Amino acid sequence: MNRWNPAISSPVLRSDLMGDSAGAVAVRRFGLLLLALLSFGMCVALETATAVEADADSGSDSDADSRWTPAFRVATGIHVQGLDGRIFGRDALPFLQGPSGVPDDPGTTQMEDFDFSTTSAPGDSATTIEFRFDLRLYAPENLLPLPDKFRPRLFVQMGAEIPLDDGFVAARYDANFDTNVRGELGAEVSDFCPNTPTTRACTYAARTNFDIIANWSFGVGADFTLPVFEDQFHLVPYLGYFGQAYESDSSFVVTLAQSISSSDVDQEISGASGTEILHGISAGLGFEVDLYKGDLIALRLFLESRATWILTDRETSYDGTNPTPITNFSSADFLIRPSGFIVTQSAGLEVRWNGN
Repeated sequence: MNRWNPAISSPVLRSDLMGDSAGAVAVRRFGLLLLALLSFGMCVALETATAVEADADSGSDSDADSRWTPAFRVATGIHVQGLDGRIFGRDALPFLQGPSGVPDDPGTTQMEDFDFSTTSAPGDSATTIEFRFDLRLYAPENLLPLPDKFRPRLFVQMGAEIPLDDGFVAARYDANFDTNVRGELGAEVSDFCPNTPTTRACTYAARTNFDIIANWSFGVGADFTLPVFEDQFHLVPYLGYFGQAYESDSSFVVTLAQSISSSDVDQEISGASGTEILHGISAGLGFEVDLYKGDLIALRLFLESRATWILTDRETSYDGTNPTPITNFSSADFLIRPSGFIVTQSAGLEVRWNGN
């Protein structure tokens, strides 16, 4: 698991590994994969048009029209979901007890609209490559009393999505205070650093992480055959239920520099949530092309885009304690809030059982 650890890696390194650069790499790689699969599918579809037409005229259409047909689908895709989080020092110095800011008077909780950490950055988006596995059951082609030309084939589908990445940062705070605060803020180091033991400088680093355990779905759709290239191309709308299981953990560290000659002292507050479940609805649209139709199986290449709206409460709170508490740094509250809107794009292969 690629998780930030203040003892072995700096906040800057963590930001570089899990920030926008990682998401951009995932998007570029998946874009190249989509282009390659689409080009391959188009070439194969055009070359096999005659074979598909011959199979369609083989005399088994009447049986196929009245049969329920199972299919297995495997795909790789990209999952994009925004994140937000908060970290509050419950008994910390006033400027850490609420939203980021420096107080007008360090002895009160009054805040100014001022970011106390110039190296701080917002949370990442959960952008990751994922594997998807689906089972689809096609209804008989003649289920709907419509003309063949306009009649879609209905189906039900269930599936699961497993992300390849984890440890996304929903919130990060980084701040360093030393004797320069006298000239910059007209304050003392003790106004910003825990005062037991006495310190000459301190550095805060905090992260709230987000891990997707799995996504799953169940829904219905309709397969519309396009009247081009021997009916090999299909538009497939989909509507269904979406579920997501995730976990969160957080770490809030202050490093205390007591003197020039002494070693730095790390104090850490950590906490973790249990497994949280989100529920929502998904709507998607697929573009699919028949690659092969035989007596036993049929192969199909597909590209699909989905949008998901989370309908349940997305906010999770938990707390943590310092095992060696000191004044102004003994406990903290953590909050994580995944976005209520998710976008996925996937490409894959369907194997359908014909059983002729």
